[in-house]
Amino acid sequence: MCIRYVMALSQDLRHRVVDCYHCGKESYQKVAHRFNIGICSVRRWVALEKETGFLKPRPINVAKPKIPPAQYYLLRQLVAEKPDRTLDELAFEWEKRFKVKMGNSSMSRSLIKAGLTLKKRPFAVACRIPKQITKS
Repeated sequence: MCIRYVMALSQDLRHRVVDCYHCGKESYQKVAHRFNIGICSVRRWVALEKETGFLKPRPINVAKPKIPPAQYYLLRQLVAEKPDRTLDELAFEWEKRFKVKMGNSSMSRSLIKAGLTLKKRPFAVACRIPKQITKS
């Protein structure tokens, strides 16, 4: 599992970009091209300065996990009861017991964080035998 953390660009760069936009008669596109950043960043920073008076990056909102670390022991118990459950079945059972609705991705992340593994496929692929064509 790969978690990407995006770092905010420096406040010094933000100030230089906004100052360049305000001092000159250049468009968002030209300023963005000059500093090698996205047009939307220039727009956001100009609007942020106008709105708040500062160019400090806003905090990044990180969603709380559906299953907090304090409840990993409950997840381990759930898996131990019936180890061959699929992600769908585990998520359904968790919702039934604890009234917390979650999808497969959330359940998968929780299992990984709890140190558990899960089988890859919910079912085996059936053997397909082609039908014989009879000529009449």
